[in-house]
Amino acid sequence: ATLNHISEYITTTYGTGHWNRYINDPQLVQRLFGFEILVAPYTIAHLKLSLFLQAQGWHTTERLRIYLTNTLEEPVEKELYTFAEFISDEANAAVSVKRDLPLLVILGNPPYPHDSANPSRDSDGGFTFIGGLIEDYKQVDGQLLGEQNPKALQADYVKFIRWAQWRIDKNGEGVIGYIVNNGFLNGIIFRGMRQSLMKSFNTIYCFNLHGSSRIGEIVPAGETDENIFDIQQGTAILLCVKERNNAALAKIYYADLWGSRAEKYATLLDTDVQLTTWEELNPASPFYLFVQRHDQHIEEYEVGWELTDIFQASSIGIITARDRLTIHSTPEAVHTTVTDFVSLSESEARQQYRLPTDSRDWQIRLAQEDLRDHPDVEQHIVPIHYRPFDTRYTYYTGRSRGFHCMPRTAIMTHLLMGENLALCTHRIIRSATAWQHIFVANGITEGNCISNTDGPTHVFPLYLYPDSDELELTTERSLNFKPDFLKALSERLELSQTTRSEPPQGVSPEEILGYIYAILYSPTYRERYYEFLKYEFPRIPLPRNIEHFRQLSALGQALIDSHLLKDRGISHQHRFGGEGEGVVSRIRYVDGAVWINRTQRFTDVPVNVWEYEVGAYQVCDKWLKDRKGSELSLAEVQQYQGILVAVAETLRLMAEIDVAIGEFPI
Repeated sequence: ATLNHISEYITTTYGTGHWNRYINDPQLVQRLFGFEILVAPYTIAHLKLSLFLQAQGWHTTERLRIYLTNTLEEPVEKELYTFAEFISDEANAAVSVKRDLPLLVILGNPPYPHDSANPSRDSDGGFTFIGGLIEDYKQVDGQLLGEQNPKALQADYVKFIRWAQWRIDKNGEGVIGYIVNNGFLNGIIFRGMRQSLMKSFNTIYCFNLHGSSRIGEIVPAGETDENIFDIQQGTAILLCVKERNNAALAKIYYADLWGSRAEKYATLLDTDVQLTTWEELNPASPFYLFVQRHDQHIEEYEVGWELTDIFQASSIGIITARDRLTIHSTPEAVHTTVTDFVSLSESEARQQYRLPTDSRDWQIRLAQEDLRDHPDVEQHIVPIHYRPFDTRYTYYTGRSRGFHCMPRTAIMTHLLMGENLALCTHRIIRSATAWQHIFVANGITEGNCISNTDGPTHVFPLYLYPDSDELELTTERSLNFKPDFLKALSERLELSQTTRSEPPQGVSPEEILGYIYAILYSPTYRERYYEFLKYEFPRIPLPRNIEHFRQLSALGQALIDSHLLKDRGISHQHRFGGEGEGVVSRIRYVDGAVWINRTQRFTDVPVNVWEYEVGAYQVCDKWLKDRKGSELSLAEVQQYQGILVAVAETLRLMAEIDVAIGEFPI
């Protein structure tokens, strides 16, 4: 395609005769390079390029400079091996191209998966060539990112962008043209990458082709959205231009392309950079976003207190790595599974429980050792918040890389040692078109409790308990609120404090949590600040006064009780009707009834209750889907009826919260 454009330009501008001479000029072929790591594509590239050039009148004997090499390897000559002399020669011939020649235009469609085939560290633990370059993306504004899991920066497409950036920087000028995963445009993990690109280049064009089936995007009215490839991940065209001796930060231009695959292809064929309507962006600290962001209300939003400034300690939820083995509906099922699992050989356990290949962080042998080292069944079988309104059971020992991959003992211990509550939320929202990522727990919590598409669920406990294995000055639990937040709240409420670490006098910790919860369940708050809630933990505005605080706190506490299904007697509001065995098989919602199979249903369910979502889950549908093929017990029937009542109550309380808040900003 690139040579077609060159041919068309030269023929149109200078004439056909000029192109016939140009194509046989040795300098043309000497300026075309290609790197390919696989033999088959390498061979096909040679063949297709040769046929194209020959069809254009090329008849020189100059070798095509397509090399069998790994682009991302360090450009140093390798030792020659007689048994693979051709491969060694190819790799070494490519070294001078990578290292020395002035590559002015770099084009490509790098691999998209997050699991890189090019490690960032060698067998000794040191950085590889590309691993060292990627480290530059792990800082922003001169500070380390501070991310617990920056794995997304290890994707091959990120490494290919970094390699091309390094090569153009080495030249002092040049252009990059890639089709890549579009996740880097606004992902929080990529903020250092975006700032780095802004420093290297003078102009950056981001043409967002969308097409993701993994995340829910708001498609403009009347438009469709299909991927240009047969993949789930959305894509984008990235064009980066560096001018020699121009130290100015990049200007960033952005455009969207919606439509069917055919419509997108047609647009891409018929337009170019000059014909595309671009919007100039002004990426700013701390995120340096390469997408549009509507900053209306940002000043009032940033006055609020971010959850990490309110709570002292938090962590993401438990990662089991093997949910099917480790999490069950009843304590008895956990006991049966654990007893059987430890009695089996590794091969028998893998077959019996359909376990995938062991990984670094979860191995059958280590899981069995963990269970044998913690034989006290009564102590270790505990409830776990698995999904909204769905508490299961697991065998919790607290050992990392044991029965659970990452048990998060630093925080989960506080939810086991005594009565406690915890806010569960997300820092980053990728897959939702609305912010609804908040719930409450009173026990240990699984890492995908609220969403399995928006990164891990973060858990903020209300109380911290002293470590029973260490000598503590007190045996009393302490508040997990930061003193500065408590001081600011006390001043706003015009109430004194006993100490800086205590709440305002006459205010309980549960009331403070209730106030926070109410704010996060305000429909107006969620809609008004959606643009900011997508990229960081929520910020909580202080109440106007003590009356305002009390009113919202009461509503928030009622929500918490409802979400924990407290004081739920047997509900006759949603009768379970129809003949059958209660086996969940065909779930559907028809005319106010939730059918679980062909003959049985829950009655009088409003459509807004059925469609209600927390995070990535449609609550009433998800609860039933997770029990598909199972017979509902009487307790489960009553629990589902309680969930229907709780969801209806949630919707009622959310409306009351908006009335109580009144006008924004608070």
